[in-house]
Amino acid sequence: VDVRYRSRVGSGLVYPLDPRSDITMVDLRANYALHGTVLQAKVANLFDLMYADVQERTPGAPRTISLALLRKF
Repeated sequence: VDVRYRSRVGSGLVYPLDPRSDITMVDLRANYALHGTVLQAKVANLFDLMYADVQERTPGAPRTISLALLRKF
């Protein structure tokens, strides 16, 4: 489990009227090894937190799910 916290951004010169709040992001990762092969799974933004990056006025990253299969040679 990865937890990232960003405190509330203070008022700035750019977009001063945009709402600002603190952000806590939770990611979940898991690995499973079997016979020289590793399966990795990751869910970023586990709780699908909706937030805005107020410094750039772009939406934050949505929930993403990824799977990887690694083979040792």
